[in-house]
Amino acid sequence: VQEIRGSSDLNTGASIFGVNPGTLSLANDDSAKNPTIFDVNNQRLRITRGSNGPYQLTSEKVRVTNLTFTNLTVNKKTKNIKIQMTVQYYNPASVNIFDASASFEASAVIREQE
Repeated sequence: VQEIRGSSDLNTGASIFGVNPGTLSLANDDSAKNPTIFDVNNQRLRITRGSNGPYQLTSEKVRVTNLTFTNLTVNKKTKNIKIQMTVQYYNPASVNIFDASASFEASAVIREQE
């Protein structure tokens, strides 16, 4: 959410909205962070900032089973992104007591830079 709020724009053509796994591409005035991309690879959440990365944001102990971005933008001045993510504990032995998952939902706004 903080990365979204700190970006300068939304790269809609490079983003994948409304499906799992989604991809979010953000423009940034700082060339070292342009673009900033969130995606999932091998069920792990990653971030790429400019030419740096990708870096894993989740450990090998969990699996991201859902990552969906929704573009809720209604005008060009205020861009609103909804994030839905489900994380599941990696339980290769299928021991019921270790089954755990959590779902998260948030939204963030990119405000037009003046």
